Amino acid sequence: QLKGRLNNALAKREGLAWAKPTGSPVLYTSPVTVEPVCDSSALLVFPYHSLPEYPIASDWRVFANEIKNVQRSLGFGRATVCLHYYDFINETTRHVLQDCTYGAIDLVTVGHYMAENFIYVLRDLILSHGAVVSDRICTAGLYAEYFGRPFWVIGTPLVPDPPDPDYGLGADRAWISEHMPEFLEPHNGNGQAARRALDELGEEYRLTPAKLTEALYGEFIDQ
Repeated sequence: QLKGRLNNALAKREGLAWAKPTGSPVLYTSPVTVEPVCDSSALLVFPYHSLPEYPIASDWRVFANEIKNVQRSLGFGRATVCLHYYDFINETTRHVLQDCTYGAIDLVTVGHYMAENFIYVLRDLILSHGAVVSDRICTAGLYAEYFGRPFWVIGTPLVPDPPDPDYGLGADRAWISEHMPEFLEPHNGNGQAARRALDELGEEYRLTPAKLTEALYGEFIDQ
């Protein structure tokens, strides 16, 4: 199953004629009934994450300094870094990001993506901040636009070593400039960025509950 328009086109180009776009899981979440308290002066950061076999080789100190520079230059009162849980349990990474040299940076994690209510925990975290940034185009950033929080790309991309085959083009500034320029500049709400996010989240492919069940489990239902 695929999410957005670009993914769908890439799949067809690779010969995956069987692929069926369904839209991102976030499109199927329940409506927000009670929004968390939002601190509009708080900046939420989603850095590219490590995996056990693909640890980050970049200097986290450089990234922390870039976060603080963005925070200060744009007038945000504080910054929260949401780490992938592999990075969150890494004491060295946490120590660097919390080093007083860079000022206060709050660290959080939303845990494993397969955890119960993961996407709702992520949604509440996004809604409690005024804006979202990352070192690359990322799913969480597109979710932020969907939930009404501006997202853009900052700083020097974090790089794993050995190279992660799933690293993709999301950190390539030239590629972003050509395909997603809406996310290269800070903004307080950009209609173009929100529409671009919806394209990539696959809003046009959102299915009814019955059609989604058929797309995901049709072959099992038929049996």
